[in-house]
Amino acid sequence: VDLRLRIVYDISVLAAGHFTQFSKTGVARVTEQLIHALLENQQHEFYFSAHMSTDVYLKARKYIEDQAVLDPSRLLHGRSLAEEINRRFFSRYIAKRSEIYSRHDLPARVERRILTETGNLLRRLAGASSINYLRNKDVFHTNYYAFPHHSENLPGLRRFMTIYDLIQIIYPEYFKYDNSKDVRDALKSVRPNDVIFAISQCTKDDICNLTDIDPEQ
Repeated sequence: VDLRLRIVYDISVLAAGHFTQFSKTGVARVTEQLIHALLENQQHEFYFSAHMSTDVYLKARKYIEDQAVLDPSRLLHGRSLAEEINRRFFSRYIAKRSEIYSRHDLPARVERRILTETGNLLRRLAGASSINYLRNKDVFHTNYYAFPHHSENLPGLRRFMTIYDLIQIIYPEYFKYDNSKDVRDALKSVRPNDVIFAISQCTKDDICNLTDIDPEQ
């Protein structure tokens, strides 16, 4: 019986940190150290992802090539073409055409119907393909960003999240830039079957006080 786990560890934070000094936070440095430790482990199969966008994936790949830390084939791509089209072009087009949603003439109704059906199709295609890289995997672990959309329903996949602190949410006045949305989105993506690693009792207390997440998770 093969007891080796197939583990996917997300390194999206390294993509930003590699190209922007401001983004090279403590989380990024911890991620770097964990990569080296994971690659020394021979008991399980380790893969890596950068699932936030194609841009993030390409930056993560450049990081891997520059640092020569691992085989680029271990970096799995989690964004579908349909999702990128929706994010880059379709959503922007809808924003520019927002006035049709307040009109009731026939051309506006036809355009609304076309946009609705197109959006539904893109979302179906994106949802079906954007998590293919997680199929037949046992563990997905993110240490900053939200879980990938639709991954909660993949058979056999357990999801883990490390949360270091909620300082950006609790004390936003101490930050020059507001990056709290990433933290809020991560917390919102947690489901009852997920496991959270809080690095301190204080962080756990903050999570429980600010969300409905079960303390036993």
